[in-house]
Amino acid sequence: MSTCGFTPTQIRQMEFFDVMRLSRYFSRHPPLRDLVEAIARSIGIKMPDGSKPEYMTGEAFKALVDATGGKIDGVPSISEYRG
Repeated sequence: MSTCGFTPTQIRQMEFFDVMRLSRYFSRHPPLRDLVEAIARSIGIKMPDGSKPEYMTGEAFKALVDATGGKIDGVPSISEYRG
């Protein structure tokens, strides 16, 4: 689904006049996400590029646990929950 609420297939099935009307509407009333991104970029906030996030591999996770002893700053250990 696109930000305008229609799937690409639905847009392709529209008459040209309807696509142009939809385009004019969204040029006057952009989706909130687009407005927020434009404002954020204008004040220097870096936005995600939209690509799929990269997840940590099993090997990288093991290396992180080995390096930190499994401790994450700000997250209490299980023994602290049992208190």
